Amino acid sequence: MTVALPGDPAEGNEVWTYNYGSNFLTISRNGSTIIGLPENVIVEVDDAELHFVFRNGTWTY
Repeated sequence: MTVALPGDPAEGNEVWTYNYGSNFLTISRNGSTIIGLPENVIVEVDDAELHFVFRNGTWTY
């Protein structure tokens, strides 16, 4: 499954993601960076929860 982060985020926007079960989850950066990198995040951990916050021009978690 793929979840896309907002394409035009504002400072302080938050997104929670959950990966129930043993499926891979891709977090699409949708044009922004994630922790300063131009890469998507692939979650390979069962039952994972990630909290993303848009700060200083990049998504952090």
